[in-house]
Amino acid sequence: MKKYFLQILMGLVILFGLILSITPYIADAIFPASEEEIRQAKSRDVAHALKAIFQSPDAEIEDAHAIHKKTATSKTAWFVFRTTRKPMQRFIHARHLEQKDLTAEILKQQFYLDNPPDQWWKPDLGTETYFVGQDSENNSLRLIYNSRIKRGVLVISSQLTPQPH
Repeated sequence: MKKYFLQILMGLVILFGLILSITPYIADAIFPASEEEIRQAKSRDVAHALKAIFQSPDAEIEDAHAIHKKTATSKTAWFVFRTTRKPMQRFIHARHLEQKDLTAEILKQQFYLDNPPDQWWKPDLGTETYFVGQDSENNSLRLIYNSRIKRGVLVISSQLTPQPH
């Protein structure tokens, strides 16, 4: 038995390595990974993220909610928040956002009024305009802000390019 111990041990190691290398493929065939990932953030984390997005570390962000959805081809983040007018002005000017008329069709298509990401998503803030543009990473930005009630909604989305394997 001592004579064949190293050959048996080497055979077991090779067999174990083969099993480990094919396990992910078998597992993916049996339990395919979800093509859609949805995450909801804590209010405190959302406030910090919005301060970074608005490039206003001194902004007072309150009552903030966010949800992030990622699919194989796109990613979208929805934000609802309450803040003062100053950070919004800086954000709009820094990103060169264009002001456009807000219609019911725009609310349905670009702000997902008919298919909200969560129960707190209410993009109709009683305004007649919204802001649209892109950031430095080619993410699409859509913002509705009502300065009278100090409430805003922001949608950030982008198309993902498939990565070669």
